[in-house]
Parts: sequence; C-alpha cells; structure tokens
Amino acid sequence: MVKWLHLVPRRSVYGVALWIATLLAISPRAWALDAEQVFEKASASVLTVESQDAAGITMGIGSGVVIAAGEIITNCHVVRNAVLLQVKKEGRSSPAYLHFADTARDLCQLRASQAASFSRPVRGLVATTDLRVGQRVYAVGSPRGLELTLSDGLISGLRQGADGSIERIQTTAPISPGSSGGGLFDQDGRLVGITTSHFKESQNLNFALPATWILELSSRQPDLIEQRKKQAEGKKGAESAEVSDYAQKVQNKIQRLITYPSTPGGQLRAEFGISVMASGWPVRVDLVQSSGDSEFDAKARTAILAACPLHDAQETHFDGLRNFRVVLSALPGEQIQTKSDDYPALKHFQQDIEARVGSVVAEQDYPRDARERGWQGLTIVRVTIGQDGHLKSLTVVRSSRFAVLDERAVAKMREIQLPKVPAELSGREFSVDVPFRFAPREREL
Repeated sequence: MVKWLHLVPRRSVYGVALWIATLLAISPRAWALDAEQVFEKASASVLTVESQDAAGITMGIGSGVVIAAGEIITNCHVVRNAVLLQVKKEGRSSPAYLHFADTARDLCQLRASQAASFSRPVRGLVATTDLRVGQRVYAVGSPRGLELTLSDGLISGLRQGADGSIERIQTTAPISPGSSGGGLFDQDGRLVGITTSHFKESQNLNFALPATWILELSSRQPDLIEQRKKQAEGKKGAESAEVSDYAQKVQNKIQRLITYPSTPGGQLRAEFGISVMASGWPVRVDLVQSSGDSEFDAKARTAILAACPLHDAQETHFDGLRNFRVVLSALPGEQIQTKSDDYPALKHFQQDIEARVGSVVAEQDYPRDARERGWQGLTIVRVTIGQDGHLKSLTVVRSSRFAVLDERAVAKMREIQLPKVPAELSGREFSVDVPFRFAPREREL
C-alpha cells in the first residue's frame, strides 16, 4: 500500500484515502443485482407443482423451489389430498413423489429426478439472522398458474414464535393463489423463504417461511420414499393368491400400453405400489423401485393412468381398498418397431372415428340435466377392435367425472358406423382412444 501511495501526487493522497474509506463504508447491498438479474438467477430454480386426482385431472396448482438436483421444496397444503404429483416448467414435466412432509410447518419436500434436466438448484439460503426489515426482496412463483411470475417488495416484518425464533417473514412482495411454495429471494438471488400465504382482506400482507427450515426437514421427518419401499417389501410375502392373481392381470393390462424401448445394456424395470378402489380407480400410485431411467418411470406411470379403470367393477368385487405392486418393463426393440410401424394406420383410424363423432357432442346428444347444470367435460373411450374387424369392447379410460356424460359417450360410440379397418391392421386386435367433448353450443370447449 505504501509503495502504491507514493506514486500518487501528494495533493491526491487525501482524495484517494477518502475514496477507499467510502468504498469500505458502502454496504455489500450497494452491489446487489437489479430485478432483471435477480430473476435470471432465481427463476432457474422455480417451477410449477400440479396436484392431480387418480384420473390425472388437475385439482390444484402451486409452486416449488429446487434445492438440489431432483429435490423440490413446496408447501404441504399445495400437495394435500393429491393422488399424483407433477412438476412442470416451460412445457416440460416430471412425475414427483413426496419425500419429506412437515405438516406442522407446512413444508414438504418432493423428489422428481427428471426435473434436474430443466431446473437448477438455488444459489444459497439466507439465515434469518441476516434478514432486516426494509430489505428488498423478490417473489418468483406461479400465481394463478402463470409460471415464473416476478414481483418485488420489502421485508415488512419478522414474526417470532413462542420461543423467540422467526417463524414468518412478512413481505410486501405480492403473492396470489398458486404462489404457495414459490421462492422469496434477496438482491443477490439467494433464497430468503418459501412464499406461503396472504391475507385476502388486507393490502400487502404476505408471508413466507424461513428458508433455513429446509435444512431441518430430513432430521425432523421420516424418509417417506424409503418407508413405502420397506412397507411394500413387507407386504410382498403376505399377498394372498387372490391379490397376486389380480395384480398380475392389472400388470398385464398396463404393460400392453407401454411402448418404451429397452436400453442396449438391459431391460428397464420399474416397480409401483398401487392402492385401488372397488371402482377400479387408484387412490395412490407410488414409485417403489426406480428403473434408473426417470423418463421410463414417467412413461410407466402414465401407462397406469391410461389403463384406468384397472378392472371392470361389475366383474371384480372387493371391499375397501386393494393394495398391490406391479413391475413394468420396457419392451424389446423388435416389438417397438412393430408398434411404430402401426402408428400411422392407428392414427388414421382414430381420426376417421373422431370425424364421425365431431369436435363437440351435438346439443341434442347432450343430456338435458347436464345442459341445465352447465356441466362440461371430456370423456375418453377406448375402442377395441377384434381380429374379425368388428367392435369388441368399449371402455371409459378417462372419466368426465359425470356418470351421465360417460354413459352418453359410450352410447354415442355404439351408434357410430365404424370406418373400414386399415389393411395394415387387418386380422389383428387393436385399440384406439377416442375423445368425447361435452359442452352446450354456447360453451364449447
């Protein structure tokens, strides 16, 4: 320093000293990122969390923050009552599974290995001791499903619990339904908290949970994925012959819907635990053992939903829930090639049927009571053609959730004159899925 100073003209020494002192006095926050830079860094770790019912129909939308590759933090109330979970971002999605759940703090951790390919972990967590009222913060989430929405504000309060520790971070950064589980970031793009709630009847009263609570999740709560795996292993030897036979039939039905090729190194296999109602619809689908390929795991899970209902309720009877496991495999390469060759013919046959159904079921085909109640929905009917080229069966694979509409879809399908079976499919049994969209004309979907 001395050598450096002697090169400066004497009249400037005092000016330089003053300049250095000024720099040292400036808070690090003076070098903070602007809003655009914060968003660029923070948005990489924020995605949308979608909770679904057993039929794959969306029940609610929230937000999530990636804390490590494939590990996402959200609010427990976002995933409450969900049978299936999906994390999504910019057109990409991955199935997710509950890993840790601290309902007392409303903080849950999800695992979605495939999400690592379209999101990055947060840059760091900010300790509550480093937070100050008046500090500028930014919220990033999916309010009303509008993903990667940025809002800014100040920390307007630090609310303490009975033990004196900070339990809520109050902020003026606006949040809305769908923001729950999103991130509250500081001006360096680090995670301050998980946005969780707001007061509807008040202005700018929004709250976030401390980010450091994330570090305590694994120590406070059991590992749910490992727990389910052990439970499934324990039940394996206790399965009755009846349940085993039922599981095998369901597994065969699902397996037929999988068109994912095996890897050159060996066949992919994923194991799922399923809890199914007497109606044939599952209330829970858990990944017990991954295949090691997250894309195949997602395809297998999609096939389970596509096979629903898993049985015909008129043919299979049992009380309560039935719990069982299925092991699903990728197909050998030669079988995939055969199915790929069939695709154009299958698609053409399906489009011919859809043209005869119409984009929306005509008003005269729309049940009067459904029309008066304003019901609308989508029913998907699987049409199976036998080897003789005639209709073999009709199965509702996606319900509109209104029995009267589903019944009308099946009845309408029976009334339609089927198109001629393509030569490529002649003499073989095959299936296509046909959508039936219900809505009064003035409310067409």
